[in-house]
Amino acid sequence: MKKSKRIASTAAAVLMAVSMAAGTSAMSVSAAAATNYTLTITDARTGHEYKAYQVFDGDVSAAEAAKSMTNVKWGNGVNGENLLTALKADANIGSTFDACNSAQDVYNALAEHKEFVDAFAKVVSANLNETNAASSTTATGGYEFTNLDGGYYFVKDKTVPEADAYSKYMLKVVKNTTVSVKADQPKVEKKVYEEDYTGDAGYGTGYNDVADHFIGESVPFKLIGTLPSAEQFAAYDSYYYEFNDTLDAGFKAPAAGDFTVKIGDTVVTEDFDIVIGDVLDANGKTATSISIKAKGNDIKKIMTDKGIDFSTATPKVTVDYKAVLDDDAVIGLDGNENKVDLKFSNNPNVTGDGTNNTGKTPEDKVIVFTYEFDTLKVDSADDTKKLQGAEFTLQDKATGKFAKVVNGIFQGWVDAAEASTLTTDENGLIAIKGMEGGTYIVKETKAPTDYNLPSQPFEITLKATKIMSQDWNTTASDALGEFSATIANPLPNTSETATDNAKVSVDGYTATLTVKNTKGAELPETGGIGTKLFYVGGGALVLASAVILISKKRAKDAE
Repeated sequence: MKKSKRIASTAAAVLMAVSMAAGTSAMSVSAAAATNYTLTITDARTGHEYKAYQVFDGDVSAAEAAKSMTNVKWGNGVNGENLLTALKADANIGSTFDACNSAQDVYNALAEHKEFVDAFAKVVSANLNETNAASSTTATGGYEFTNLDGGYYFVKDKTVPEADAYSKYMLKVVKNTTVSVKADQPKVEKKVYEEDYTGDAGYGTGYNDVADHFIGESVPFKLIGTLPSAEQFAAYDSYYYEFNDTLDAGFKAPAAGDFTVKIGDTVVTEDFDIVIGDVLDANGKTATSISIKAKGNDIKKIMTDKGIDFSTATPKVTVDYKAVLDDDAVIGLDGNENKVDLKFSNNPNVTGDGTNNTGKTPEDKVIVFTYEFDTLKVDSADDTKKLQGAEFTLQDKATGKFAKVVNGIFQGWVDAAEASTLTTDENGLIAIKGMEGGTYIVKETKAPTDYNLPSQPFEITLKATKIMSQDWNTTASDALGEFSATIANPLPNTSETATDNAKVSVDGYTATLTVKNTKGAELPETGGIGTKLFYVGGGALVLASAVILISKKRAKDAE
């Protein structure tokens, strides 16, 4: 929701029926006697406070449709003499009131020059008597003033929430009167591309609030800002317009040249200042701040210079850019949140570039998830025995490309010649962080020493249930559901059951493929019995020789 209210100043209509004929007195009531009028302002927005100031006092026409007065004098909501002086001194409309010496004179001049009603309102705004201001109270569907004297009133939007815009000054002939406020503020949306989302909610096919991506992938984002209605837009001399975007610490900062800005279908990138900097997030990590602001603090001038018609149409302002999901990305459910708000002119009653009269929309968020995929190598006979040194490759089934992994973090898909050799550590583990849902081929290319290679690679499918919402703005758990992993059965190109030597499991948002390796079978050797007999026979001969030698020695000693 954005803010901008352009209460069509009806002073022209307010005074259009003014009659200067003396006969109107017969259709008038005494203003002094009429002190029970109600002015109702229809405005569905909450948090506003309106003030009403009597500019002209006098006799208000009793005719239901008439908006005229007679016996006009200054009301108690202005300092009449100061107002008259200010009107004469005004650079734009001073000549219209040069000959005026009274409230009746000013009334008559304004009735004759209805085209000056907006300028008249701005002069009045600087000459108000706050002591006699009437304050609105809340009412069903809006706000109201009760027990007002009849007269011609200046009404202003005094208090405005940050996310809203001020109403245009109102001038109304008050009897029992209702004014409808057009609450039309800008709003902003942020979207992220998700290839699994095939719908288009008006932001482009695939764009919504939730996505998952690989680390190293260039993720497309889109910012969409609206403008006030053409009528309200026209009430501003200039219009400040600035996207304030924040990229999570899990993304690399894009360059200024990576952005495309459009108003409607017209590219206006060169007409916007794009400033990229650092900002600390709630966890103390360095995130990226991006300001995309209309040059000269005035998007109206840009539209005029580019020939973009805003007299009847209200084109959207869009920003497209990409940012790479980085090594610092959060794995799993917490996700990587990104947000934007829009700063905009919110007061049509002031002049200048509007930098000191701005509102800000609520933040709009998107979230990007990424996951972990592990491979665990164990002994087939004892799965508590983890095997180090097994080598694998990881292939994307859809593209045929192979994974490049550096320090356990996915870096992208490459040709076979550049593929990473993934080797199990002392815990038998290969951990790859930064995966997204998809189907992958896991192939063991080298078994640990004394173990056999599996006969076939394994086909694994990772799937995350993402809530493809267009209005997600809450918690990560509302954006991501179940995470699952399945293994193809039978194995590709064979009737062998995958679970004979592998299984897949999920813990949170980490999937693990456990691969069992069997040891090589021992082969029999020929000549084994003869060797044993040789050893036994040889030992006996040695023993017999020793006995003979000892016997001969004893016999010799006996002689």
